[in-house]
Amino acid sequence: MKSLRLIPVLFLFLGARAQEPLYNVVFFVNSPVTGDYFFSSSGDSGNSWVFSNGQKLPASTEFFHTPGNALKLEYIDGKTGR
Repeated sequence: MKSLRLIPVLFLFLGARAQEPLYNVVFFVNSPVTGDYFFSSSGDSGNSWVFSNGQKLPASTEFFHTPGNALKLEYIDGKTGR
């Protein structure tokens, strides 16, 4: 009977251990101003192309998955042309 009570506790412990560790690095923080993201840099070479505002990635307020804004990544790969 004691072993039957132990099974739910065991599942709880295993479920808690299956959590993904939190990242301690922030890739993008919402840009406080519209336009380009200050802490970015971009460049293109050869047949490749990346959309930028003065070598800074633009911050989009139209399409985002978290509140505020997101980086707009628009590029063409020189090898495939897409």
